[in-house]
Amino acid sequence: MASNLRELNKSLNYRMSKADISGRQMGRTCMPVKITASVITVMEKIFPDTVFRLHTTLPENFNWPMERQDLSELLGNLLENGGKWCQTTVDVTIVRTSSGLSIEVADDGPGISPEAAATVMDRGTRLDETVAGFGLGLSIVSEIVEDNLGQMNMGTSKNGGASIVILLPLPD
Repeated sequence: MASNLRELNKSLNYRMSKADISGRQMGRTCMPVKITASVITVMEKIFPDTVFRLHTTLPENFNWPMERQDLSELLGNLLENGGKWCQTTVDVTIVRTSSGLSIEVADDGPGISPEAAATVMDRGTRLDETVAGFGLGLSIVSEIVEDNLGQMNMGTSKNGGASIVILLPLPD
């Protein structure tokens, strides 16, 4: 619990420190495929019975204009939710499109109803109080997406669980 609170505090402090400098950071890039693989490695330790799969045709050294910390936090929150709610599998798909970068995190769990999707991004909102957490993950993801001029869409995965798609536009 103490470790979780330290991580939460660290995350909130970071988000608060960015309040005055939100938006794309000029000259900052990160490697989405490499970061995703690293986050998956961590999640496999936290959720040893869950299969995390990365699907992409992009090379590991592919660069994207975004702060590394932002992408790590975004993926960490989405993969942690997937690990909590899935039955067995969480899939991450990263695709370079003509308009930007698409990152989908999909699981085979119970999914998110359209009614819940409308409120689940509100800070502190939790769908199930019996599952560990603080209800901050998706609101933090939403803020990061907004800071990077992107969009976040929730739906149903091909396996019947939740699908969250992050669309990050090409820089101007």
